[in-house]
Amino acid sequence: MKERDIFLKEFKRFLDFNRIAYKENFLAVNLTTLNIGGTVSLLVLPETIRQLCLISKQFSGQFFVLGNGSNTFIRGDFVKVPIIQLGKTFKDIAKISSNLFRVAAANRLDVVSRKLSMDSLSGLEFAVGIPGTVGGGVYMNAGAHGHEVSEIVKRVHIVFEGRLETIRPQFDYRKCYIPAGAIVIAADFELVEGDLEKIKISLKNNLEYRKLTQPLHYPSLGSVFKNPSVDRCKTFLQKKCSAGELLERCGLKGFSYGECKFSEQHANWIVNPHKKGTYEEVDYLIRLAKEKVKTNFAIDLELEWKILEG
Repeated sequence: MKERDIFLKEFKRFLDFNRIAYKENFLAVNLTTLNIGGTVSLLVLPETIRQLCLISKQFSGQFFVLGNGSNTFIRGDFVKVPIIQLGKTFKDIAKISSNLFRVAAANRLDVVSRKLSMDSLSGLEFAVGIPGTVGGGVYMNAGAHGHEVSEIVKRVHIVFEGRLETIRPQFDYRKCYIPAGAIVIAADFELVEGDLEKIKISLKNNLEYRKLTQPLHYPSLGSVFKNPSVDRCKTFLQKKCSAGELLERCGLKGFSYGECKFSEQHANWIVNPHKKGTYEEVDYLIRLAKEKVKTNFAIDLELEWKILEG
């Protein structure tokens, strides 16, 4: 028996002993918004913080935490890394003070944005329409419309090596510096009181902009590449640029390979229109884009997606 198979057997014995729910041989197409992927050997579904602490203590760093799967590319036919997915018991929103809220990690950012915004609280309008979870949004420092999650995060609550901890992490562009192997279980969002009518207008404008500029009707994982630094762009284009603009200048807008393609609406989105695409096709498009941008502009594009190898 191979080492990885032995590990999975031990993991399942541990889950059974501690009565932690899981599913075996789960279809990965049901785990991400791109609708691509093979089979996941073990999908772990903890229901309590205690169960998370037990898993974290026993198998620290030997699992992958997945939220709504809106920014994770599953590459491979068979994933042997156990995937942890937080369920409905991690969807609480607790009011700590008039403008401070503890939001559990499994909540969708879009839902939290709408709910708190309608209470005349401002600061989350940018997140309306973002399909990811709060946990994923913190981990990726999700952003849109010129704002990021880091602007409203006061504290982050994690499970790390079997312990529950509260930290004040540093953030960067599409990145949060938390310990490797840590599981985000909640974040404290600090908002400000605002004018409800102005907040509604902001929500409406942000949603309309998304619909106008993004192929929301097709399976995707959102933006494929991070935007290059301003300095890097100015060196070759004499101005600020986006990854989408670079891909469009390379002639990739609307370019298809097999069942997948760069969207005609937004060049930095790979879509799977008929839900028949493969990870190999997506891999090809990623490699092609990086090569063309490197050749034409001497810029190394960096993936915004997280990769889960099979």
